[in-house]
Amino acid sequence: MDYIRDVEAVKKVLIIDGSGDYSYSMARSLSYCKDYELHLLVLPTEFFLHKLKHVHCHTIENYTDADAWIESIESVVKKYNIDLTFAGDEKAIEFLIDHQARLSEFTKLPTLLSKDNFNIARNKASLSQFIFENNLSQPKTFIYKKDIDLTGLSSLEFPVLLKLPSGEGGAGIEKFTDETTLKEYLLNNDFDEEVLCQEYISGRDICISLMCKDGDITAYTIQQCLINNPKLYAPSLSVEFLYHENVLSEASQLMKLLNWQGVAHIDMRLNELTGQVYVIEINPRFWGSLIASLVAGVNFTWLYCQQMLNLPAEYHGYKHVQFIHIKTMFEYLRGKHILLSPLRLWSLRTGLSFRLYGLRRWLGYH
Repeated sequence: MDYIRDVEAVKKVLIIDGSGDYSYSMARSLSYCKDYELHLLVLPTEFFLHKLKHVHCHTIENYTDADAWIESIESVVKKYNIDLTFAGDEKAIEFLIDHQARLSEFTKLPTLLSKDNFNIARNKASLSQFIFENNLSQPKTFIYKKDIDLTGLSSLEFPVLLKLPSGEGGAGIEKFTDETTLKEYLLNNDFDEEVLCQEYISGRDICISLMCKDGDITAYTIQQCLINNPKLYAPSLSVEFLYHENVLSEASQLMKLLNWQGVAHIDMRLNELTGQVYVIEINPRFWGSLIASLVAGVNFTWLYCQQMLNLPAEYHGYKHVQFIHIKTMFEYLRGKHILLSPLRLWSLRTGLSFRLYGLRRWLGYH
C-alpha cells in the first residue's frame, strides 16, 4: 500500500454528498490514507459511513434545498478548516458547478468541468452526437425524437438497443431484433426525452476509469468484464484489469475534446473478433468499482485530492489483477456464475487485505 503517506500536515477534505451512491467507496478508499482527515455531509438515514472510524459525519436534512446545503457546507468548512470541498455523484457535482462562485468565497473547490461539457457527457444522446461530429468510435446510432421520420432506422443492423439518455446502471434498456417491432414500440410510447436506438455490439464490456487535468489523462485503469451481472446491461459483478491501446486512445481523444477535469468512468464495448472498441457512455463522476481500482493499485480518491490541492500525485500504473468480491467468489464456486476469462490464482484479488488494514486502523494499530 505504497500510496499511504505519513506527513506532518494532514489535509482535511469534505464530501458534500456523503450519502450518495458512490460516497461509501470514496470514503473507504480515503480512510486508508493517514495524510487525510475526511468529513462528509450525510442524511439522517445514513448508517454505513458511521462504521468508518476515521471518517467524520455531519448531518444534513436533504440535498434539495440549495441554500441550506451551502450553509451546511460553510459551517463544516469554517469549523474544521477544510482544505478541499468536493462531490461524488452527478447531482452534487452539478451543484458545485452551478454554485461555484458562491462556494468559492469560503472554500477551495476542485477544478470543475464546464457546464456545457458536463451536460454533453451525462446525456447519452448529446454524447452520441458529439462523438459523431468528432469522428470517434461508437455503435451506429439513430436518435429518436417525437414526430421524427423513422426511415433512419433502416440503416441500422439488428439487434438494436433502445436507451434512455438519462438512464443509469442499465435501467430502461430494451433489446429489439427487428425494425417493425422497434417502430411500433417508439410510436406507442410517449417519451419525454430523446431516445437512442443503437446497434448491439457482440463482444464484451470494457471500461476505463480515469482522472484528467486540462483534458490530459493523469491516471487510469482499464478493466473488462470477468463475471456478467445476471441483471441485463447492469455493471459487471467482477472485473479483470488489463492494458488495451485502443481503449486508451479513444478515451484520450474524447477527454481532450471535452477539456476534461477530474475523474470519469467511460463504458465501452469490445468486439473481440475485430479488436474494435466503441464508446458507450461517460459517467462524469466517481464509479461503483472504485474499490476494484484500489485493489489494482490506484487510489483515485487520494490522487484526486492530491491533484486538486496541487500536491504531488504520483501515478505508477496499475496491476493486471482479477478482482472478485468474496461473496461472488463463493457463488462462482457453487456454480452460480460463469467466468469470461480463465481464473489466474496468482493474480486473483478479493480486497480482503484492505479490509484487514481498515480493521487494524479501526482498532488503533496504525
